[in-house]
Amino acid sequence: RIKSRAEGTTKFVHFGPCQSMSDLSLLILDKARRCLTPARKIENETDDKSASHLQTQLQWLLTHPVTTDESPADPVHERVFQVLQRSLRLGYNVRWFCRVFYVAFSAYRHDCYCHEPWNENSDASNTESLQVLPLFKPQYILDALVAMGGAFLNESAQRDLVIVNDISPDPRIQALRDLTGPQIVLVFAARRILARDTQRETETGVALTLDRMLDEYKLYRGNTNRYEPAVLWKAFHALMDIGIIRPGVDHSGRAPLQYEHDDSFTEMAPTVLARLPLHLNVDIQRELKIAIQKNFFDCSTALREWGKKSN
Repeated sequence: RIKSRAEGTTKFVHFGPCQSMSDLSLLILDKARRCLTPARKIENETDDKSASHLQTQLQWLLTHPVTTDESPADPVHERVFQVLQRSLRLGYNVRWFCRVFYVAFSAYRHDCYCHEPWNENSDASNTESLQVLPLFKPQYILDALVAMGGAFLNESAQRDLVIVNDISPDPRIQALRDLTGPQIVLVFAARRILARDTQRETETGVALTLDRMLDEYKLYRGNTNRYEPAVLWKAFHALMDIGIIRPGVDHSGRAPLQYEHDDSFTEMAPTVLARLPLHLNVDIQRELKIAIQKNFFDCSTALREWGKKSN
C-alpha cells in the first residue's frame, strides 16, 4: 500500500506470481545485484570482484542445466532447478522465493566468515589468501528449499515421503522420523485400529481413543519395545504437542472426525482424556504404511511387523 497526503489517492500495488522461470531469474538477479552493489563507492577491489563472481554464479544456478558428453550436469543443480520450476508452477509467490534465497545467502555468508583464510590464525599479510572465498554452490539453495518446504518429488515422482539429505521438507514426515519408541508404539496401534475400522462394511461409530490404543498394544507379543503405561501416557502427550495426534470433533454430524485446534485437552482429567475422540494427522495408507515399509522408524523388527498388520 502506498500512502498519499491527498485524500482518495491511496494506491495499492499487488505482486502476483512470476509467469515463467526466466522472469523469476531476472527478479532474483536484480534483487541480488541491489544487495551486493552498495550505493557508496566500493573502495576494496576484492569485495567488488567477490560480488561480481557471486552474481555470475547465481545466474548460472538459475539457468537450466545442460548435459553434454564432455561435461555432465551437476545432479544437485538439476534438482534445484526442477524444484524451483515446480514450485513456480504450483503458484508459490515471489516473497517465498525471496525467502529461499535469503536463507541460502545467510548460510553462504556464515561459511565465508568461517572460511580458513579469514580465521585469526591466518597470516593477515598474505593478501592472496584473503581473496579466496568458498563458491556459492547449488547445495546452499537445495538446503534452503528443504528448510522452506519446497515442492520436492521422491524417486517415484510422488510428493509423499520425500527425503533430501536425510531430512524431509514436510514437517509432519520429519516428526514421524524423529519419534521415540513409546511414541512409535502408539502410532502403530492407532494405524492398526483405523485400518480395521476402514475394512469393516458397517460403520462402528467407535472413535479412536487412547484407551483403544493401549488395549491394542496389549496384543503386541514382542520381547523388545515394551513400555509401562506411565511412559506411554507421556508419549501420548508428546504426540499431541507435535500434532501427530490431535483431538477429533464431528463438525457436521455422523461424519468423519476432523482435526481440532483447541488445546483445552491439557486441562482435562486423565480419565476424560483417555476417552477423548482422536484424529491421526497422518494418512494410514499413503504415508504411514509406506513409511513402515521403508524403515523410517527406529524400532525393532517385531514391532515393525506388528505395525504393518491390522489383526
